[in-house]
Amino acid sequence: MLGLCMLTLGTAQAQQYKIGYFDTQYVLPKMTEYKRAQTEMQTYTKKLEDEFKRKQQMFQKQVQAFRQQEAKMSAAARKAKGEQLSKQQMELQRFQQTAQTRIDKKRGNLLNPIYKKVEAALAVVAKEGKYNFIIRKETALFSNKKYDISDVVLKKLGIKTN
Repeated sequence: MLGLCMLTLGTAQAQQYKIGYFDTQYVLPKMTEYKRAQTEMQTYTKKLEDEFKRKQQMFQKQVQAFRQQEAKMSAAARKAKGEQLSKQQMELQRFQQTAQTRIDKKRGNLLNPIYKKVEAALAVVAKEGKYNFIIRKETALFSNKKYDISDVVLKKLGIKTN
């Protein structure tokens, strides 16, 4: 009997909370600035990938030329060319690593203002709608469409929904 009372009391308290969820995968692609950022990221990433491929091809040509001439070279020349190629290979690896860091930094610079704008709209929706909790759909194990506030957030951002 006590367990039933506790269950009823817990249910009554839970009904006092207003909960909604927000679908970032639905909202972000509808934002013009997000689309622009995605396009800019694709262009930037392609530029770095192309530069890496160009450097890699130049390196491969030098390695191939070295292998063809290796037998004709003196020991000192072979050693010097081998060291030069090792250095170039390390520079190529360093370029690849820094390129990923540069991509991550650029992504953050482009997306952080967008995320802040969405968070501000979420805060307004939460306050106006008197929500106790708003969770991201991606973190929910189950979500009922009636608790989805994504369209409300889009409206607050000035974006028309279908």
